[in-house]
Amino acid sequence: MLVVDDEVRSQDAMRRTLQRGLSRLELRAGTSVLRARRGDRLAQVRSASGFDRIERASGSPLDAVREMAAQVARCGRAPARSGSGGP
Repeated sequence: MLVVDDEVRSQDAMRRTLQRGLSRLELRAGTSVLRARRGDRLAQVRSASGFDRIERASGSPLDAVREMAAQVARCGRAPARSGSGGP
């Protein structure tokens, strides 16, 4: 039992050490690198969500809905829905 506990503690300590090291490396990255990484991730999400492929007339009342859905998709969260659930 003690050997297993020591092994688990050792693995936990190693995991924490690696996480701290990764955090330090991320903090060393310059602002421009972080902005570029953020831009790449946003572009990935936008292309995956497909909101730019929705066809609509200019000035459509659905423009605001499409924009809000695109913003929610970037966050990766499900939006809260309210109002009538069907016809």
